[in-house]
Amino acid sequence: MHRYAFLGALALSLGCYLLNGYLSRLPEPVSDTVAETEFSAQRAMTLLRYLLEDQVPHPVGSEENKAVKSRILAWLDEENISYEVQHAWGCSSRFSACAWVENIVAFLPGERSEPYVALMAHYASVPPSPGAGDDGAGLATVLEIARMLKLSGPKRNPVALIITDAEETGLHGAEAFFAGHPLKNSIGAIVNVEGSGSSGRSFLLRTAGDNADFVTAYSKSDYPAGWSLVNEIFKRMPNDTDFSVSSRADVPGIDFAFAGERNHYHTPNDNLENLDLQTLQHHGENVWPIVQTLVSSDLESFEQDNFVYQSLYGSLVAWPVDWNLILVAVIAVLLIGLTIRMRGSYKEILLGLSVPLCLMVVVSGLTLICLKIVFWVNGGTPNWPAYDEPYRAILFLVPLASGLILAPLTSRLSMPSMMLAVWWFWWILALLLSLFLSDAAILLILPLLIASPMILIAQLGTKWSVVCYWSTLVVAVPTTLGMVIMLEESQGYKLIVATFFSLALFVASLQPMLRGEFIREARILVAFCILAAMGVAAAVPLYSEWRPQHLVFNYYQRADQQSAWMQASSPEPLPQRIVDVMPFDETREVIPFGGEGLAQTSIVAYEEVPLPVLEVLSYREENNRHHFDVRLTSQRGALWAGIALPADVEDVAFTLAGMERQVTPVRWGPWQGSSLIAFFGVQSRGVPFTLSFSGSAEVDLFVTDSVPKLPAAARSLIAARKPLATPVHRGDQHIVMSLVSLQPW
Repeated sequence: MHRYAFLGALALSLGCYLLNGYLSRLPEPVSDTVAETEFSAQRAMTLLRYLLEDQVPHPVGSEENKAVKSRILAWLDEENISYEVQHAWGCSSRFSACAWVENIVAFLPGERSEPYVALMAHYASVPPSPGAGDDGAGLATVLEIARMLKLSGPKRNPVALIITDAEETGLHGAEAFFAGHPLKNSIGAIVNVEGSGSSGRSFLLRTAGDNADFVTAYSKSDYPAGWSLVNEIFKRMPNDTDFSVSSRADVPGIDFAFAGERNHYHTPNDNLENLDLQTLQHHGENVWPIVQTLVSSDLESFEQDNFVYQSLYGSLVAWPVDWNLILVAVIAVLLIGLTIRMRGSYKEILLGLSVPLCLMVVVSGLTLICLKIVFWVNGGTPNWPAYDEPYRAILFLVPLASGLILAPLTSRLSMPSMMLAVWWFWWILALLLSLFLSDAAILLILPLLIASPMILIAQLGTKWSVVCYWSTLVVAVPTTLGMVIMLEESQGYKLIVATFFSLALFVASLQPMLRGEFIREARILVAFCILAAMGVAAAVPLYSEWRPQHLVFNYYQRADQQSAWMQASSPEPLPQRIVDVMPFDETREVIPFGGEGLAQTSIVAYEEVPLPVLEVLSYREENNRHHFDVRLTSQRGALWAGIALPADVEDVAFTLAGMERQVTPVRWGPWQGSSLIAFFGVQSRGVPFTLSFSGSAEVDLFVTDSVPKLPAAARSLIAARKPLATPVHRGDQHIVMSLVSLQPW
């Protein structure tokens, strides 16, 4: 059987990968004819179609936003669910930005008055997107579950629906709720429901506080999906959801989100037609069972423990995080015993330990080179290419080719020695993760728990030793290859390096069995397939209507200079059809504060528009600081308005609605070198606040505002952008800046 070690290992890997994918599949959408107390994606979609009736963007403060809010309130009235609207300022904890928000807080009574189980989603969208996935799917899920709870009658704990505004501008709705709503201290557990795309599995994204009971309840779900590894990722990335705010408020909870077809995220393609019903069903299948558990539990006596977890073959495996080091120690004892039994092979084992390290380098290098060649030929590196099949073929085949390239060297080591060396490497990584990234350690410990006893059985001299070696892949495959597509979908090809660790670790697990028959033939076949995949990837278009290029136009104008320019912003080279309309070949300084300037700009005609106004109401000097009471007003109903001061103005702060906040200079982008204060959701409402700083009382600053609508000069650009490019995130903006002098009366 040793002759066919490679073929057997490859066949088993493919089988395990497909089986894990099948058992982890999305649930089928449930019809709206089922019982009213069973979650139905069809019913939730009908509700969502009503809420997003016009399918238009509805950013904070806009009339479209108010229309969506009115439909939510009308639905709550129809269902006889009591509610209140919180009108308040919410200010970001990370940026000098605030928003005037209108949060909806609804209530379902329980047998007890508190603590509450809170369900949270947000209803505002970004300016270019209808927001069906982000976060219409979460909103419909929360409301549908509220209806189901009401039908099933009061439970032990009351329920609060926290439907936040202005999540997209800096989590402002959640910040306002957890800063000032009376209910904030009465929440015992929270479930946040988010979306970042238009399809894909609804993942247990992260947890907060002692999560043992949350994870235990979720493990009983029919379609669990999640990795505690993501907790570690979120600790180190700037990505945020409203759940970050509740976590900082020390509210225990659980966060669900999907991230498939992420090219649609924050674009016009995030619409009802593209939202996958299976994804919506999975949202409900995740949230409904755990809410049922929470509303019937004694939240004040939740288990004080943290669990790590990993979805595997359609189930969720979990254990207390404190077990990590215990399990690592037990595995170490077993591996030491195995090593002692092979005392004549110490040198081979030490040599074998270098193989996974070599594979990390070779797999990463070759995969990156192959993808870079394709993207160089195509003239761009999109996050999500129009046709990802050839890219995925490269992504999976190049690591296999790397292992086959090293096979002549590694096959000189005995299979038992090589096998033990590879799993010692896994153990070293598991120990490091247990010490420094504890939530991620289960990713490596779980395969070790299967592999180490299998290697022991093989060492006992059975003729089925190769079968035992094959079986080490049964858990290794879903915890390595099973991560790749999830990472590719969520991070895209600009961050495709995120997949390399998993790919290299899989090939390292396979490496001891890359020997025997057909290795040479396999090397040739895999090389041919890689070249074919590269050829196809280089031949097909980078973009399509389904996966367009992300391309934003910004019209900047300096009122004090009567000058204006258009900027094209895209992570990829501009299409020729755009350059033919306007060259975009200059770099312009936005503000004279030492910023990095705007690339890809063209001078255009200046258009007279009503300018934002900064009115000084009063001035005083206290404790060597200057305090200006001012009112900022946009005369054209802006999406946001603000002021920008030079970075050399010392100790800048602003006070809004009784809250004082320090301002730190912007570190990147067109406003780099300034202290920018921005207000969202104000439209034409004047914003009264106090501006404070040290140094000279006379300061030159910029007053600015922005509307998500371009002037007539951009019509030809907008026409040329369709259909292979689309606005994204904040979308197209018309930004006006005016230099004014602030001084005491």
